[in-house]
Amino acid sequence: MKVFLTFLLVLVSLVSYVIVSTKLGIFQRYPVVHFVIAGIGVVILLRLMFQHFTLWRLLAVAASAALVGFFAWWTLIYSTYTFTETSVNAGKQLNDGLSNIALKTAGGADFYFGEEIAKQPMTLLVFYRGIW
Repeated sequence: MKVFLTFLLVLVSLVSYVIVSTKLGIFQRYPVVHFVIAGIGVVILLRLMFQHFTLWRLLAVAASAALVGFFAWWTLIYSTYTFTETSVNAGKQLNDGLSNIALKTAGGADFYFGEEIAKQPMTLLVFYRGIW
């Protein structure tokens, strides 16, 4: 029962981050609390496995370590956004050097700032995150 509850602790710590970030809109670039709780769960599982080795305990440790590894990859590498040299700060106007930036539209087509500004000099670009 201890093994199941500890594995559940690891799982709940990771799922809670997804719920907090998507449903409540609280994004954490480095979800330290969730990492700590999941890490504590993995350590407890390792300790339980070394006290009395069983196949189920080994599987619980392997599954929880794989979950934590996937969560670390997802939050620290896959979901992070890097700032490029051509980033535009909020409230700044777009200059000529930045007019060749291409973005993907929701339909997958390329969107070029320069082309849109040539059509309409007073162009407002709104970024909408949407839901995943």
